[in-house]
Amino acid sequence: MVAVGVALRLNDASAPLAATSGALMTLGGFRRTAYDGNQPRFRVSGEVATLANTKLVGPFSLGFLYSISARNVTIETFADADDAVAATPEQMIIQPLTALVRESWRGGQLGQAQVEQLRVIEHRPGGDTLLLQAASCRVTLTRRRAECSDGTMTRHGTSVAFKTASYDGKTLQMRP
Repeated sequence: MVAVGVALRLNDASAPLAATSGALMTLGGFRRTAYDGNQPRFRVSGEVATLANTKLVGPFSLGFLYSISARNVTIETFADADDAVAATPEQMIIQPLTALVRESWRGGQLGQAQVEQLRVIEHRPGGDTLLLQAASCRVTLTRRRAECSDGTMTRHGTSVAFKTASYDGKTLQMRP
């Protein structure tokens, strides 16, 4: 997965949209690929993504912590032969979504991501592929866990449906 400090070259297409109320930025019809040298590391595409301040309680927010919400998103990650461990939720979801807005938005840290209609394709060494599809997923940096609902997990040609799933990079807990 994408290691901290790896220089990424980005190739993208996206159309800025008029920001909705409370949004810092909104992208529509986005597609971005990040490369490490000539090796693709991740690709993210989707219908719409909105960056906003993370709300604490009521109207209060932290000025350096942001959230991103997105719809109809596909994230593909590409591991190389040295990547022996599975990706963490931060690597699978937060890093690709942060890359969407990084060049236009230079402030703070992304504290949470909320995605409606998410599809994650993790290409692992040896041709193994993990596919996660969910009606919604949420990742927060404070919990470092992806929490998804109403989806399927497919690996080695076997699909398992779940009502809720929680994944922290090591342990996957699913409830049918």
